[in-house]
Amino acid sequence: MSSDGFVKGPSDNLPKVHVLMVSDFFANSEFFNAAETSGVKAQRSQRDNYGDAAVEHRVRSKPYSVQVKINEKNEEIVKASCNDCAASA
Repeated sequence: MSSDGFVKGPSDNLPKVHVLMVSDFFANSEFFNAAETSGVKAQRSQRDNYGDAAVEHRVRSKPYSVQVKINEKNEEIVKASCNDCAASA
C-alpha cells in the first residue's frame, strides 16, 4: 500500500530509527497513555493465562499497514499511524 507520490522503500533505503526515537515518540505522543509507556501492559502480558488470544500471537492474521513520518535531520518520529488495525477505526 502506498500513497500517490510514495513508493515502498527497499530495506537498504529506510531511515534510521533507534530505540531512543521510539521511546521519545511514545512518551510525547497524545495517542499513547502512561500504561503503555510505564510497562504496565508488558507486565500484564507476562501472566500465565495471557495465552494465544493476544494480538501478537495471532500469527495467521494479516499484517497491519503502518505509516511513519520521520524527521531524519532531527532523528525524530513525527507521526505514526496504523491504517487497518482495530484501534484505528
